[in-house]
Amino acid sequence: MERKKLELEVNLPVNLVLLFDSPIEGESRYGNYYMYGVENGNEKFNFFAPLQVHDAIKHLQKGNEIVVTKVGKQPSTDDNGQ
Repeated sequence: MERKKLELEVNLPVNLVLLFDSPIEGESRYGNYYMYGVENGNEKFNFFAPLQVHDAIKHLQKGNEIVVTKVGKQPSTDDNGQ
């Protein structure tokens, strides 16, 4: 059975358990990716970690628990306030 992609909601922490010692690394048209197998409750997912998250968790191993939160960004404005 194929795992579905983990979709995170903004500002909602999610508890995950790593299913493997290391992610699958690759490259797509969007750049490099780091795909972790994770479990939330009784469901298993593929979690595509941004580089900052990957750097923070890459030393962890199978069975380690992490909490991830998607943070929303405010759109930037130029010097004219537009």
